[in-house]
Amino acid sequence: MSKPKPTNDLHENELGYFVDTLNPHQRVYLQRLLGEYLTAIPKAGEEAPPEALALMRQGAGTLFSLLEHLRAFHNNDPDSDIRPFGLSFPEPGHAQVLLSPRILHWSGLWDARSHEWISEIKAGRVSVDLRKLDDINSSTIAWLVTMASHVPSRKLSLLNASERIRRSILVLKLDQVLVAQ
Repeated sequence: MSKPKPTNDLHENELGYFVDTLNPHQRVYLQRLLGEYLTAIPKAGEEAPPEALALMRQGAGTLFSLLEHLRAFHNNDPDSDIRPFGLSFPEPGHAQVLLSPRILHWSGLWDARSHEWISEIKAGRVSVDLRKLDDINSSTIAWLVTMASHVPSRKLSLLNASERIRRSILVLKLDQVLVAQ
């Protein structure tokens, strides 16, 4: 049986990077975790046995637990991914980006790959959580505006924006694109 391919190069690159960073113990654990869940899913053209649903629910519980641990990952950790933001999906169609203070000095900010990914996730609504930032620089504002141009509504919701950030957005007359909540 051939392996299903991820839908685009972004996922392929991210998966490759992720797998390369795993130590042997992590690889074995992840293989076991995914294998236990995926073996309960019937292959194309096969009938699902009656107990398959119970097995999928049991396996999904472990995957949901893993997801919660991943969502709690601190993107301000110096050993974390090179990007100074985290991404989560609190509900279908809604992506939430949590910015780290490292965004203010991130050299990758001007690379097209730093914002083009937003259109590939196909989210109808994108929020940016600024709780870890007291202030924001013009480069980061430009990055947010560029990201907003890749969202269907052409707007980003800003969550937990400080008064200084709100004032900056208003002074630049960007409050129709970067909407503070």
